[in-house]
Amino acid sequence: MTDDADQAEKAMLEALEGFPQGRGRVQRVRLSAFGNAYEYGETVIAAHREDGGPITITHEWW
Repeated sequence: MTDDADQAEKAMLEALEGFPQGRGRVQRVRLSAFGNAYEYGETVIAAHREDGGPITITHEWW
């Protein structure tokens, strides 16, 4: 978790580089005013990779 969306995107893409397939997303989250819960916002970036191919970047979660 970080407050830097660019850093989060870079870390997610670096993690995907290490695997032949996978998926990930960076999503805005904030701590709820009611207890220790999180409130999830929009997806900033989503990406997936299949069979060792290139990483495909989208801006929506599938």
